Amino acid sequence: MSIPSTPSTPSPVQYSPVRQSESLANIGAALSKAQASVKVAVKESTNPHLKTRYADLLSIWEACRAALTEQQLSVVQLPVSDEPGYVALETMLLHASGEYISARCRVRLTRDDPQGAGSGLTYLRRYALSAALGIVADEDDDAQSASTPPPPAPRLLSVDAARRLSSQLDALLPGTPQAELSHVDYAAQITGRSVHELTGLTTREAGEVYAAAKAGKRAGQAA
Repeated sequence: MSIPSTPSTPSPVQYSPVRQSESLANIGAALSKAQASVKVAVKESTNPHLKTRYADLLSIWEACRAALTEQQLSVVQLPVSDEPGYVALETMLLHASGEYISARCRVRLTRDDPQGAGSGLTYLRRYALSAALGIVADEDDDAQSASTPPPPAPRLLSVDAARRLSSQLDALLPGTPQAELSHVDYAAQITGRSVHELTGLTTREAGEVYAAAKAGKRAGQAA
């Protein structure tokens, strides 16, 4: 059986026959209920070689941890010895009744050193756990992220535009209740956020500040 490779991990992954307890009645019922509560794993990590996103081990555990605990299920994953150049993992799904299902898988290393072994084990842990519990990754969110361009960054005021706005406020604020405010404090009041200098405003916010000052001036003249 072949599984798409991820960073530092080749395929194929090789599996051994499944081992199990004599009875699977309790673990089967518990697993059925747990799978009804298992969440979709979120693709939050990026494969730098293939430029694709995938669900890492943390995302997969977050998708199933609560469901397993609620149904008295636990997972044990242990590295086991294998021939040189390979790393192997034993994954066992246990129930409080003592019933279990277990299988072993291995993968060939791309780097025959501790870092390569660690990468291979992490790869096996997430794929074995996903396979045992029927966990799937969030394809829809991944496709949406890939096809939707990010929104453009807001455009900030230039120094010249900030000076023009300052001159406009000098003309509009006198005679209004905000006359004692500095231009920066007035802009903060209108935008509802902290403003340290007028060049920190977006062009949209600057327009709102000017419009508010102009409306305040007209209201003062009408009164």
